[in-house]
Amino acid sequence: MCIRDSLSMVERWLSATIGEGLIYDLRSALFDHVQRQPIAFFTRTQTGALVSRMNNDVIGAQRAVTGTLGAAAAGSALLQLPVDDPRRLATTAPLLIAAHTRPEPRVRAGGLALEHGAHAAMDLSDGLFGDLPKILSASGVNAEIDLSALPVAASIRALFPDRWLELATRGGEDYELLLTIPPDRFERLQAALRDNE
Repeated sequence: MCIRDSLSMVERWLSATIGEGLIYDLRSALFDHVQRQPIAFFTRTQTGALVSRMNNDVIGAQRAVTGTLGAAAAGSALLQLPVDDPRRLATTAPLLIAAHTRPEPRVRAGGLALEHGAHAAMDLSDGLFGDLPKILSASGVNAEIDLSALPVAASIRALFPDRWLELATRGGEDYELLLTIPPDRFERLQAALRDNE
């Protein structure tokens, strides 16, 4: 229990410390993706409106993710490494591999989200970048991702320093939930999720 709490505190500190760089990385990746779109995309979408949507938080609801992101993808990546790769011997490797081979659906978290006023929820089977546009489209809103708050385990960052953002945002299969909840109910839901871990 004490070790888990200590690791959680270190994870939050690391996340806050590198948050600015993460936001830069995400925006760079997003702009790079937009620049690779076919010409037809730009004839349908006004570039100024697109840039504005990518840079501004225009939603009135808090978007949240249960648990951490990237564990299943990191577990899959570990299994693809040679058996003698030092990363396969890391203390956290079995946990990440288990997240890939034996994922646990977040059924109780979904029930708690509903009890605490979540407007919408979906699993992140296609990763954050794959599923967030779906919930935004269905809701008719836009969002800005605060990468300093992106829940990624420190072990994933350490084992895959060049790929952790990709694993966390595109990996999917984490069985975590993406939620839409009013801001005034967000902290109570967080507390309820912590109490039910």
